[in-house]
Amino acid sequence: MKKFIHHFSLLCILGVLGIAVSFAQNETNTINMDFPEFRIYMSDRQFSRLQNEKGSKLDFKDAEMRFNGAATDLKSLHLRGNNTLNYKRKSYSVELSDPIAMQSSGSSMPLKKFDLLNLAMDKNLWHNRWSFLMLSNLGIFPPFNSYCTVWVNDVPQGIYLLVEKPQAASANLNSPYMVRRGADHAIDHEYIETDSKEAIKKYRKQYYDLYRTGKMEANMLYDHLSHLLHTEAYFKWLGFNYFIKNGDYADELFLYISPKTELFEVMAWDYDDLLMDYPHEGKVARNQYYRERMIFSLEDDLDRTIAADDFVYDRYKEVFKPLLQAMDSTLLNTMKNKVLGELEVLSKNPVNGRVTKYLDKDEFVLEEAIFDLERTLNFLQLRRTVLLDGL
Repeated sequence: MKKFIHHFSLLCILGVLGIAVSFAQNETNTINMDFPEFRIYMSDRQFSRLQNEKGSKLDFKDAEMRFNGAATDLKSLHLRGNNTLNYKRKSYSVELSDPIAMQSSGSSMPLKKFDLLNLAMDKNLWHNRWSFLMLSNLGIFPPFNSYCTVWVNDVPQGIYLLVEKPQAASANLNSPYMVRRGADHAIDHEYIETDSKEAIKKYRKQYYDLYRTGKMEANMLYDHLSHLLHTEAYFKWLGFNYFIKNGDYADELFLYISPKTELFEVMAWDYDDLLMDYPHEGKVARNQYYRERMIFSLEDDLDRTIAADDFVYDRYKEVFKPLLQAMDSTLLNTMKNKVLGELEVLSKNPVNGRVTKYLDKDEFVLEEAIFDLERTLNFLQLRRTVLLDGL
């Protein structure tokens, strides 16, 4: 076994070195893309506060923004986030009066509400973008997202990830109601697109009913959940988080009502903390009671309910197995090459790498991202084989 691990590690290293060379030689000839550029302008006083204050959610009422050189009708601009507010490069929440046209897969995507995320906690910049691409290919709806560059008062801020606000994404789907799940399954925030008080009351009850299972078990429990939630989509989301060992996801979830089915659908969010040894929360419950269950975190009551019931957990495994089969080497490598190709184009401007720092310390280096992502993919392919054998 030790020899296998040693040879596997050596193959990983050699593979990474090989991919770095081949990527540099081949991918640069096939990738031709432009990324959105946002230039923000504010008063010198505001800019000074932006650079010197930490932890403050500043609101820039008189700011201006240009998108790819053209002026926008900026309705609001403020800082967003919690931990990321402590870093030099800030994340921004943007709302425009009129939409801008983002190019996506050959078509135009109108955006009015979006975030510009600084990726200060996304080591080598690939975790969120790669995860969103994977989720989209697996049929789990992520909001629109794209790498971009940001400047403030003509000072480069580096590489960012533009992400459509979840409430805007759900509204574009004509969803009347969405919640962000918080700690202890409380509703952290509601997003309402209906004037009907009866409908709002109904959807709010529908969410809380997910946790009102009493002594239900087996078929009764599964049928109860299936009349409230698109269980296959939720099981896919759970399975993906287990596969990539996402350390923080229980309260990084939006659930929106599908106007067609009246069921809650899943919208995923925030993929900084991948490949963790254990989840940030829910570790004790998993280790004490459900160690053999293929659910990474048991912080949330709904996830514990799924893990505790043999019948419902078997339904989960019936979704998890084809999900793993779909995440084959072709899909994993296709998404990897797409992300690395995008980062290569962005890093051709050396300023981007110098100012885009992880935790305000480490500059972005493309070769390190290539090594990191290739090593990760080698691990995930081995993990996939082991998990499929276990199923």
